[in-house]
Amino acid sequence: MKKILNQVHIKAFVLVLFVCFNLTASAQNENAQKSWKFSHPILVEPQVPTPPEINNEEISGMPEFPGGNVQLKQYLEKEAHKVLSRRAGNASGKVAVGFEVGKDGSLSNFKILKSTNPSLNDDALGIVKSMPKWKPAKRNGKTIPSKMSIIVNFE
Repeated sequence: MKKILNQVHIKAFVLVLFVCFNLTASAQNENAQKSWKFSHPILVEPQVPTPPEINNEEISGMPEFPGGNVQLKQYLEKEAHKVLSRRAGNASGKVAVGFEVGKDGSLSNFKILKSTNPSLNDDALGIVKSMPKWKPAKRNGKTIPSKMSIIVNFE
């Protein structure tokens, strides 16, 4: 009898966790769509891997789009405008895309991080994948791989 009660308690606990998770995820999704107030594409803070054995080494340069952030902004605006022109302006939203900048500046491992309009996800990935090679991050004078994320604004 105790074994059956324990199984019932475990199932009830799992059910409660599942319901709580779904409510939290749903609330976050609704809040995320309302809270994005960016008026143009912006660069989100880069994430340079820092394994424990090299934490004290100096990072001398972060990854950079050719021409810097101004050129990146212009590139993203131009490409987003092309997408909206093809779609006849029927969609709008913001899509955060994560990717890695390799030692040679090549881009890889693209992934959607957040989106207010999932129908634009493929277009945002296409825009980011078509970017030219970046200037890679440097640590102690040597190029290193790094992670970046940017927001593509379709408005």
